[in-house]
Amino acid sequence: MSKPERDFQEYTRDVRDRPLANDDPTIQMVAAKLREWEQLARYLQLSDATIIEIQHDYKGSYREQKFQCLKHWVMQSGMKATLFSLLKIIFYKLADIALVMDITKSLKYNDENKENELPQPHSVQPSVPQQETPKSPQTDHRGSPMKSVLCIPRLNKDTKPK
Repeated sequence: MSKPERDFQEYTRDVRDRPLANDDPTIQMVAAKLREWEQLARYLQLSDATIIEIQHDYKGSYREQKFQCLKHWVMQSGMKATLFSLLKIIFYKLADIALVMDITKSLKYNDENKENELPQPHSVQPSVPQQETPKSPQTDHRGSPMKSVLCIPRLNKDTKPK
């Protein structure tokens, strides 16, 4: 076994080989780290028509193109679309051990942070600032809007203004 293959086994040792879902945050993380997605798309056996469709539909965002490439692969491959199989293609076909290292380090960091989180005794929803609703005018007993009236006290002739 060559040194790069030993390195690959070392880096992917803890990778859980579970099917990926379209909404899996791992897909977004991998997409953000990819440099060239078109070549990867071909190795993932996406058709040229799909590649062109992604390029056309997401012309303004290269990052979104990478994400859509991986989403199409997950939908097309179903249960065969696993993180380990994706890492194998990145390593063996793209020959990008640095990307494999980067992805697996990010996964380990995320897993460690999840483990180190203190369990919450009860679920507390974060406070979301409420949008201030425009105040409706006060209404009288009939539901008609009341008019604002400025009340100025009357001064007696004997009292001097302060």
